[in-house]
Formats: sequence, C-alpha cells, structure tokens
Amino acid sequence: MELPEDAVGWFSQVDEVEVQWSDDRSKETGKSSRMEIRRQGGMVELVRSGHCPENVHYIDAAIETGKILAMLREDPNYLDLIEGVDPAPASAEMMTLASYVLNRQYDHIDTFEITSVSEEDFAVPFFRIATHGADYTVLGMGRGELATIYLLWRLDQLSNGGVVILEEPETHLAAISQRKLTEALAIISGDKDLTIIMSTHSPGVFESLPAGQVSLISSLPELSVSTGLDSRALASRLGLRRSLRCVAVTEDLFAAQMLEMILRRLDKSLLDCVGISFAADGESAVRTIVNGLRAYRTSGKVPHRIVGILDGDQRATEADVDGFSYLPGLQSPERVLESRLKAWLAGHEKFAFPTDVDAKLRAALVDAQGLDHHDWLICVAEHFNGTAVLLDALANFLFEDSIFVQQAYSLRSFLSSL
Repeated sequence: MELPEDAVGWFSQVDEVEVQWSDDRSKETGKSSRMEIRRQGGMVELVRSGHCPENVHYIDAAIETGKILAMLREDPNYLDLIEGVDPAPASAEMMTLASYVLNRQYDHIDTFEITSVSEEDFAVPFFRIATHGADYTVLGMGRGELATIYLLWRLDQLSNGGVVILEEPETHLAAISQRKLTEALAIISGDKDLTIIMSTHSPGVFESLPAGQVSLISSLPELSVSTGLDSRALASRLGLRRSLRCVAVTEDLFAAQMLEMILRRLDKSLLDCVGISFAADGESAVRTIVNGLRAYRTSGKVPHRIVGILDGDQRATEADVDGFSYLPGLQSPERVLESRLKAWLAGHEKFAFPTDVDAKLRAALVDAQGLDHHDWLICVAEHFNGTAVLLDALANFLFEDSIFVQQAYSLRSFLSSL
C-alpha cells in the first residue's frame, strides 16, 4: 500500500506504529495479537502476527478523491470510462448517513465502478447524485461532499471485522459535519465490527470521543505519545480553538454569570464550547430569540444551535420545551442567592467561609438589609468588586445544597447533549 507523496498526516511523521488487541482466540491460546505499521519512504508495510485480521485498510479520502478528480479532468473523454458500466445504487444505510453528515436529503447516490484505469483491477468510483431537485456527477461535487461520500462508499464495501486506518477524514468538512461524521463512523464501526484508527487535528472530531480513545502523537522535539487527555487538553496542546456546540441565552447578565460559574465548576471542557449571552428584556426576550432563530438554524443559516437557559422560577410554570433548560432553584438566581445568604447569616445554614470572605460578606449583608432583590445584589456585589467575583467566592457555598447540585448537573447534561 503506497502513501501519496504529498501526504502530511501522522503517517508521514512516524516510522513505526504498533497496534495490539485481544480477541477470543488470543484468550484461549494465550498468544498476543499484534499489527505493526512501518513506514519506509513513501511505502507503508503492514506486519501481522498472532491472530490479527488480514483485512486491514488505509483510507485517505481527501488525497484519494483528489487523484480521482485529477484523472477525470485530464481526460476529455472521461464519460467513455463509464460506458457499459451499470451504476450501483447506494445502500439504504449509506444514503441515510450521507444525508445526516452532509445535512441534505439525497434522492439517490449511484456509483459507476471503473476498473479499466487500475492495473490492480481496483475500482475507481464515479458518483452520480440527485438531491433537492439537482442532478450532478463527481465533477460537480464539493470537496467535503465528495470525500465523505467516497469514504462512506469505501467503508460500505468492506467485509465485517478487521482494521481501518483513516487519515484525517474530516478534511474539507464544516465543524458540524465533522461531529456528525464521527457519529457515523461509530455507527459503521459497530454495525460492521470494525476497529477504526484515525488521525485528526480537529476538535470537531476528538471532542466527542472519550479521553481513553484519543492519543496525541508528537514528532518534535522527539517522537512521543500522550494518552488520557480530555478534549480541552488536546485542543490546548494542538493550539486549537474548540468549536462551539451551541450558544446559550439567559435572561440577564447575572444569570449568564451564574451559568458560567456552574459550568466552570462542573465541566470546564464544556464551558469552552458553549457560547453564553443574555437577552435585554428577560424571559420573553429569550423565548423570542430561541424560537425566532429555530427556523434559520434548520435551514443552515445560523451556524450554531441557540438554546434558552431560563431562571428557575420558569421551571414551576412551564413543562419542558425543546431548546430550553433552567438554572438551579425555583426563583431567579439573585433571589436564590439572597435567600441562601440570609439563612446563613441567621445561622440556619452552616458553612465556613475563608476569614476574609466571611468578614466581607457579613458587612455586605448588613449594608444590603431592607433593599429589594435587584438593589440587594448590587449592594452585596460592590463589596466584592462585581457580581462575577461574588459568584466565584460563593461557588462552594452554593454547591453545598443537594437540590442545587442536582439541578446544576441536569443543566450540564442538557448542554452536553447538544
């Protein structure tokens, strides 16, 4: 199997990779299973031992489709290549996955498998597509669309079992399609019992994978492999900015700061990929923004999903609605904070603050006595140089309440599911 000369992926950076796994036969015999991938110049050598499967495949969809396009464009009579070749319709699963990953509904995907141009009788696909009333061929496809459909076609041809090595399969794809492609690969892996090993530099791919399934391979200053890194650490090591899962809109600035404090406490990695904003006119404005942009999001005109995070007082008056979740409590966040701190000051709630925070907090609560909840928050926050600093100082205190913790985790789960 030959690597293209212009390949820039991880295979061009390492000389040898060893993959080990166990199966039922290795357990019975006590023999280890091993596959080594050795690179010498532009060649990749697969060395198997033990009970490693024979069907090991290397796919670089971006490079391989680039060669297909170059071949067709250089041949003015390229249509002669498919003359007499019967097109094969894509399988139902391939159609479903292609539509999902590329965010369009395909009416049909037909493949003419050309063997006359390959010395090894390897089929070169010529795709004919119909979607949204448009008909076009491989030469009219975008590079991301072509690479994705080519990759799905290649995987669809494989028999069950074995190992597939993918070189940066997300190349040419938008961030949302990169995440969807990762999901599609997981489905294919499960359905066809494939072990998929892939290289990537994209947060859209690795941020959806468990930390134990991702390794960072570095070639400088010397070859090293780091494992067990979460997506936040991986992005930092690679110098990448993580892609946004969504934009969360709250009722006001303090609610936005409360949401940020909760995510920083529970999941810093999630905080990196959730944009937080707030509306000017409370919960009605949040609903208007989220519901108004939903149609645009469906059409692809809005790049990120917009969700509403309402104050806890909306939890008691409304059933769950798609696209909305709630801050902890059954009141607005400033009222939640006020009632908790007043209970603490009266001795009804026990918590030991650091000495400097304790003194500052007691002085602030005395100064704020008799004020309405909006003015109360402003007064208390002035002793801490702002509401964001105040929330950071009170984070451990707020998370002492079991109901607050339960509802905070529910909020985190909602955002993680997007």
